[in-house]
Amino acid sequence: MLVCGLGSLGQACLLRLLPFDVPLLCLDRGSPVWIDPRLEERLGSAVVLGDMRLAQVLRRAGAQQARAVLLLGSDSTVNFEAALQVRLLNPTAEIVVRSTSRQASLGALLEERLPGIACLLYTSPSPRDRG
Repeated sequence: MLVCGLGSLGQACLLRLLPFDVPLLCLDRGSPVWIDPRLEERLGSAVVLGDMRLAQVLRRAGAQQARAVLLLGSDSTVNFEAALQVRLLNPTAEIVVRSTSRQASLGALLEERLPGIACLLYTSPSPRDRG
């Protein structure tokens, strides 16, 4: 499984996946600030750095062999562009794309036209919702 975007949502997903002992691959634009030491221990040296929209970066991160790819960056447009690139590299991967309500119609179109893609509407919790 390849997780692209290692902000709070990406890391929360990784924490949920750790107990399943599945192979985890990671991609982010920059070195992540880990929210949990278990993630750094298990994945710290395996993070590929680069732009998830670029085929050569996705190849380096293992997108061609991944059974599933989670595109969880904070920019929906980048996530959508990366989803198209992943689909070209790996026609059978299940792809989950983080989106916002502003781009819900584009997400619905992707789900309709490209098999194996699910768009997830996600907004960061407000500070008052976190506490």
